[in-house]
Amino acid sequence: MKLSHEDWAEVRRAWERDPRTGYAWLIDALNLPVSRHTIRARAGRDGWVKREAVQPDPVGDYLHGPRVPGSDYRPGFVKLAANFAKLGLSRQQIAAELRTDLDGLTQWEREHPELAAAIDSGGLIADAEVAAQLLRCATGFSYTTEQAEVIDGKLVAVPVTVTVPPDPAAATFWMQSRLERLLPFAERHDEGGDDDR
Repeated sequence: MKLSHEDWAEVRRAWERDPRTGYAWLIDALNLPVSRHTIRARAGRDGWVKREAVQPDPVGDYLHGPRVPGSDYRPGFVKLAANFAKLGLSRQQIAAELRTDLDGLTQWEREHPELAAAIDSGGLIADAEVAAQLLRCATGFSYTTEQAEVIDGKLVAVPVTVTVPPDPAAATFWMQSRLERLLPFAERHDEGGDDDR
């Protein structure tokens, strides 16, 4: 099968932008119906030159996917933004990772409500999951596992319940976190009240 001029242009772009040397990797990466010798000959004839080595982009294809017409916004930003929010990044940091400023992010959120929802829920989901695990450690928990035992000369898996006692450090941290959230409310109501001392 012969490659079109456009196909060869895509192969060249892929090779020039990738730090890997040689040509054989292109066959698998782009599912090409030609040999490495054919690619090498074409590269020599057309003067392919490697570009400066570029560090991998941590956001990968999400920044290079299809754009919304008339905007730098891409639908892949929804998943990216949710993951950034789960990691605890601020809106300013999320904007920087999406290669825009805070005003640009705010505009995108207005135009694409799914982006705003992803940022809001991403952080909440992560916080809720961590809080649930912290509470579990603070209060203790049990789980069932299997233990190998020899019964009547045979190795048998026997179900065993393991109890993990409450962790005082986790309990302390849990209570401090809750008090920090509740204390401002309590202080607001105490300010206007009578002092019985």
